[in-house]
Parts: sequence; C-alpha cells; structure tokens
Amino acid sequence: MSKMVKKYSVLISIGLLIILLFLINHRSPIITIATITQQDTSTIHHYVLSNGLTLLIHHKPQAPHTFLQITYNVGSAKESHAPKGIAHIIEHMLFKGTTTYAERDIPAIARMFGAKINAATSFDFTWYYVDTSNDHWKPFIDIFADCMCNARFAKQHLASEIKTIIREVKTAKNTIHKILREQMFEYAYPPNHPYHFSIGGYYEDLNRITPQDLHTFYKKHYRPDNAVLFITGGCDPESVKTYVQKVFGPIKQPQEPKPSSFNSTSWSNQLGKNVTLYKKVAHPRIAFFWTIPGLKDEDEIVSSDLAFLIGNTMHGSLYHEVITNQKQAISLSVAATKHLYGGLFIITCTPTKNEYTALAQTITTHLQTCAKQGFSSDAIKTMTAHKQRIFYQDYLQPETMTRNWSKSFLATHNPFIFFQRPHHYNLSDPKKLQSFIATYLQPEFMHQLTILPLNKKRKRSLEKITEKKEQRDAQLLQSNPRSTPLDTLKRALTLTPPPLIIPSYPQPNTTVTYPHGLTVIMAQRHDTPLVTLQFGLKNACFFETSYQSVFLETFMKIVCEQIKHHPNLPRSLTITHNTTSITCSCLASDADATIDLIASLFSLETLTNAEPEYKSSRRAIYNLYKKRKNRHKETLYRTITQHLYPQTCFDWSFNDALATLKTITATELFNSLTPLIHAQNLICVIVGDIDCTKLESHLQKTFGTFATNTPLPVPNTPLTPSHHKPHIEIKTQSPMITTELAAPHTISLFSYEYATCNILEHVCFHGWGSRLFSLRESYGLFYSNFGAFAQNAEIGHGFHYWGAITTHDAFAQTTQKLTESITKLFTTGITTQECAAAKQLIIKQWNNAFASPQTQVRILFNLYAHNHSIQDLNEYLRTIETCSYNDVSISTHRLINPHNFFQATIGNQNN
Repeated sequence: MSKMVKKYSVLISIGLLIILLFLINHRSPIITIATITQQDTSTIHHYVLSNGLTLLIHHKPQAPHTFLQITYNVGSAKESHAPKGIAHIIEHMLFKGTTTYAERDIPAIARMFGAKINAATSFDFTWYYVDTSNDHWKPFIDIFADCMCNARFAKQHLASEIKTIIREVKTAKNTIHKILREQMFEYAYPPNHPYHFSIGGYYEDLNRITPQDLHTFYKKHYRPDNAVLFITGGCDPESVKTYVQKVFGPIKQPQEPKPSSFNSTSWSNQLGKNVTLYKKVAHPRIAFFWTIPGLKDEDEIVSSDLAFLIGNTMHGSLYHEVITNQKQAISLSVAATKHLYGGLFIITCTPTKNEYTALAQTITTHLQTCAKQGFSSDAIKTMTAHKQRIFYQDYLQPETMTRNWSKSFLATHNPFIFFQRPHHYNLSDPKKLQSFIATYLQPEFMHQLTILPLNKKRKRSLEKITEKKEQRDAQLLQSNPRSTPLDTLKRALTLTPPPLIIPSYPQPNTTVTYPHGLTVIMAQRHDTPLVTLQFGLKNACFFETSYQSVFLETFMKIVCEQIKHHPNLPRSLTITHNTTSITCSCLASDADATIDLIASLFSLETLTNAEPEYKSSRRAIYNLYKKRKNRHKETLYRTITQHLYPQTCFDWSFNDALATLKTITATELFNSLTPLIHAQNLICVIVGDIDCTKLESHLQKTFGTFATNTPLPVPNTPLTPSHHKPHIEIKTQSPMITTELAAPHTISLFSYEYATCNILEHVCFHGWGSRLFSLRESYGLFYSNFGAFAQNAEIGHGFHYWGAITTHDAFAQTTQKLTESITKLFTTGITTQECAAAKQLIIKQWNNAFASPQTQVRILFNLYAHNHSIQDLNEYLRTIETCSYNDVSISTHRLINPHNFFQATIGNQNN
C-alpha cells in the first residue's frame, strides 16, 4: 500500500491580511511587500506520493470555488522524431473517454456540477484543468486519475477529432498573431531544436497519426512521477490530501525511467534573419525578436521587467519614442515569451509608412541607449507598482494564477517562490536590465519578420495556390470519416446531480445620486489591495449599438490618452476604455489620485485642450474600425443589425463610421457629445479596498462641479424589427467562412423569457457538452462555434444567433447541421438533465464573476447603468431556479422558431 509522504506542509503568508492591515494605516506610493512568513491562514502544502505524483494545494478560504489543474511535464518538445502534433492531439483526446468513462461522460459530468473544463498544450507542458465549486471537486480527481492510465484513443473518436484539429491548425494559419508567433519560433530556433516546430503539428503528419501512435506516446509520458496536481481555492486541504491519496495512490510508478528533458544546451543566440511574407492583411506588421533564456534562468524575471519599461503604453520609453515622437508606427507591443529552455523577446509594430529600416534603427538605437544609460529610479518604481497590481489581479483569477504557479514550480521546483514575487519586484536591479540588453538584445542578433499586404499580382498567384491547398485540405478532411454516433453516457448516469444553491449577492455598500445627477456605486472588498473603477454612460448598451458609439469611443480614447500623459499619473494605474466607459485599476494607495484625474479630464472641455490627443485618438479609432471591418463576426453583427432595424440609429455600417472618422473635427465631435457627457447621464462604480465613508466625501467634492444638461432621450420601448428575412452573403478572399443563423427578438433583461433564453443559451452554446460542442465532436465540421439568445436584452431588442467558423469543404454540411439543430430544439425542447446542468453553469458563472473586483465592477456598472440593481439580479436568479425544463421547452417553441431564422455568411464560399 503506497502512502503519501508529506514533503512540506508550510503555512505561508501571501501577504493578504498583513498587507491589508499595513495598507489601511500606511498609504504610500509604493507598497513594500514583506517576505512571506508563517503567520497567515492561507496555506500552501507540498506533498509527494510514493508513486512520484506531486500534489500542491493553495488554500484560499475566502474563494468561492476550487480550481484543479494536472500538469504533465510533456509538450510538443518531447515529440523528437515522432510525427509532429501528437502531444496536442492527446490533449484533445484525453477527455474523450477512458475504459471507465464514455466519450460524452466527462463533459456531461462537468456540466452536471456546473464546472468548466479545458486543456492546453505548450512546448513543455500539457495542462488539464477544471473550475468547480468548493463542494464538487471529488468527481474531477476521479477523472484526472482515470485519464492518467486508462485513456482509450478510440479510432472513431480520433476520426472526428482529427478533423477539428486540422481546422484549428488551418484557422491559426489565417490569424495574423498566430502566424507571427509560429514563424518567429521557426526562424529563431534551428531545426535541431524542438521549439523550431509547430505545437499543433502539420497537415502532412496529422492525418496519418494512428491511435497506436497516441497510445505509445501517452504510455511513455502520462505517469504519476511526470505529473503535478495543483489545487487552489476554498476546499479543505486535509480532505483533498486524503482523497488524492485514495484515488491516485494505487496507480503504480512505471519501472521504466522517467523520460528525460530534450538535450538543451545553455542558451546560445543565432545571428539575425530578415524575412518578408505576403499575406491577406490590411496593414503591414513587423516583428523584431531575439532569442533569450527561458523560465529556468534564475533571472528570468528581468526580461519581463524590460518589456514593461520600454513597451508599456502608458510608461514605456520605446513606445513613446516610436509612437509619439517619431510617429513611425500606429501600434507597438513588447513581450517576453518564455518557455522552460528558451524564449523570445518580441517587439511587434504596425508601421505608419514603408520606412522599415528607419523603424529598425530607432529600436536598436533605443535599446543600446538603455544598455548604456539604464533606467531611472522613478521608472523602476513605476514598474514595481504595476507588476504588484498585476500579481494581485492574477491572484484572483484561478486559471491565470494556477498556470503561472505551475510554470514557476516546474522551472524551479520551489512551490513558494511564485508567491514571493510582490517582494521580489521591490528588489529589481537596474544593472541586470542593462546587462540583459547588452548580452541578448544586440543588433546582430535581431531577427525581423515583416508581413506585407498582397499586391494584385501576388493576390492572383496566391489565389491559385490557395485553390490547390483547399482541394488538398478537402481531400484530407473527407478521408476516414467517422461512421458511428457519439457514445451513450455511462459513468455520468451513475452520479447524483448536486442540489442547486442559489446565491444572494450583497448590496453595494454605497449607492448615491448627487444633486446634479451623477450616480455613484461603491462596494468594499479587502481580499487584495486593489481598487477598480468604471466611469461612463447610463444606458450603455443602447449607445454601444447606436451610431453615437463612433463619437463616444473617440471621446473615451481621448480621455484615456490625456490620463496616460498626465504629469501626476499614479504609478500603479492602468486604464482601458470601451465604447461608453473607461475602466481604471490601481493599488489602493493610488485610488484618490486616480479619481481626481478622471474628474478633471472626463469632460467635453477636454476636447478643447487636447489637439494632439484628438488627432492621435481619431487616427487610432479609425484604425480600430478598419480592423473591425475585417473581423468576420463583428461585420456580421453590424450587418444583421442594419437589416433588422433600418432607418434607426442602429442602421450604420463600418464604412459609415470610417467616413465620419476621416473628416470629423473636434468641434463637430464636441457638438455631437454635448447631450451625452454630463452628470445626469453618468455613473461611477468603484469596487475594492476602500473606505466608503471617506471616499464618498472625496467623490462629492471632486465630482461636484460636473456639468449638467438635458439627457438625450433613450427609447423606453423595444423597436419593432423588420419582418423581411434577408439572406446576407458577404464575399471575401478568406479561406475561413463564418456563418450564422439569426432571428430578431424583443426580450427584456431579467424577464421570465430572458431566464428561459439564458438556460437555452447554456444548453446550446456554453462549454464542453453543449449541443454545438456535441455537433463539433460528431462531425469535425468546425473548430470554433458560438451563439447567444436574447442578445442586447438590456435595450429590449436584438437578435438570437448561433453559428460556426468553418471551411469551404464543410460549409454546406455545417449549414445543414446548424439548421437541423435549431429545428430539433424547436420541436423537442430540452431534457431535464440539460436544464439542471444549465442552471448549475449559470450560477457558477455569476459566482466566478463576483470573485474579482475587475469582473464585479462590470456587473455593477451594467446593472445600475440600465436602471437595475443587485436585488433585481438576486430575484432573477430565483427565477432561474423555478424554471422547469417543461417551462423552458414551451418557451422554446414560442421564442426559437426556425422559420424566423435567416442565414448570414462571410467568407469565400466559392473556392
């Protein structure tokens, strides 16, 4: 009998309680995080079973959920001379059934318990993870253990899944950022290095990989001594330890030695290459990149520090040199992408003109200047504050936190060092930054990858090549079709569904409307030293859809730019915007200064004093709309809305927006926004580590001078959609086809009909085991699917839609299967099991949303901006509870009539 040997059980401080007490009494611009001690209730336990399985538990008593992730120390880098893509295929196949679980069992069990499951593959690791409630983690320990030793890799399962994977690879080859990533590693790492090759594999290999190939690779690498089980959240550590021992303990450690890592010598750089590719892109894109050491390097954090110092859009020195001073690019991003044994330092730009040599010279000169002169203490302090904020934001996102923790542990074998990062940020050594540039980022080591738009001649040549590729792909995808239906449920039928526990979310601590009309909502939470603020328009959903959105988004961009360039910018502040609001996140010590900035700049007077920001912002929004025009789903959404609501404020196209943005003056923008930007039409929501009483007094004084005006009237009643059923077909040269079936609705938020639509949406679209996911699993017709019922219910009208992204060879069959799915839903409704699972998923989704200030602030903003409240939400969730599957099925027959749906398609259907 194997017994769990306790290797470590150390109570550590994550700094949460101690830091919070410190912050309340000592507000300072930079937070000094004490070294982790043994004084907090948060715990990290590190255990190793006798069969070699490592178990790491991070207990977060306040967390509303438990996150489980099993990480195997194997990725595409271990494929050696095997066909490329095997590690990725196993990731797709592992949850498709074992000797214990049928093909649909694992997704069905996840849905039964309201859990989210997924998986991912990298060069070095494969992750399988589950996000579930604190009471429902045991079934997933069982699943993880069974998947470790009893995977089936059935031939029929592989027949459909391999088509999905081929379509995934095909999608990646037509997505600009994925093209860049794959090509950069291919050019930077030589063919004798495993990072040279695509993680997803190649067409030539994928269709000839057999179940036996998968089984051989799986047996070699999927073993307890090659895996680490990470569990974070509110579950009891002792219960977890006991149950993991019970379930994983009997799995024997193989007699064969554990596979060693690939032969990786110490870091060595390659002389730079300069490569130009021609693709179907609207704008040129350039990536400058260098090979750098990976996660195993003891100073790996330095590259991330440097990426912030030169590339951050608010503080980055290179960003301001290229974008603001030289105006050589309209966008620039800097990232340090690191794997275990190496990585890339990447600078990606969208250039303004064809002076690519000058842009490269600016970058290399700037880096050499930084290597010689270093960075100021002020820049280092700002970087420290930002990285501390990011750490705490990620800490409340279990998937991100656990992924980062697992990388840290597998690189260092130290379970604690990841949680010491806020302290380590304060110890950043400027000399190491200079040394890093001098060692790794020399001009002779710089690679350049340029992606240019096709000219007419090249387009014709590419079209011929693409046509041949499409014919080859079609043959690949039509060969070896699956001939059996999805397996029937087995293990899932033996489990008892859990009771549905309806939460009751607390009211905000403060809800106040000042005499001039501004509404302020505040909610305290003291789990991290963070504050998040969202400030924007009431009736946001209406304005996001209407033509006013073009003017509003330009204004929001101007405000953000003025804040970013303000001399008194708080160190830890980050700011983003959408069409109708801006969102700020900062450390609690910077909250007052952030509020002061917003109050001083969020006004139309900003436009009269912001000529440089106006020009750059208008150009940025113009380029944003050009990108949106090239995004299939966004173009379909805009086109469908136009067809359904003609001659209204929603009847506008991206071309209309571009024409306006090309010519609009600051005065015209000012006049168009005068009815909108004033106190009566604005709402401010603040969530985080705040003192509501003190902050309310500060807010009243700060925002008290806001201008008032007569609000622009917003329609109270839903618009009547056009009864005309269009057939929308937008032709492009893209080999990917996005198709939707859509139908109008007049459903209001939180109504009974909205509740039934929400349940239907989770049955049909959300997660593994949904109806569209099962359709994908059955036929492999598409990689990506999507959908929504009662979209835009906040304004009482919109459209239902569901669709998929597919290829020419599968377009007709995809359309047929989507239509059949709607007809089946209309005819037979849903099952008891589907209804119960959808309710669990809905409640879990809301619980997750309230788990972090970033998502909680969005919930409160969307509620109160549309004249709803937390009480309305709580009552709505009780409505969800009372909806029976019979009620939902009856509503389905009334609301989801296939005769009301029409097809909208974008892509090249005539390949």
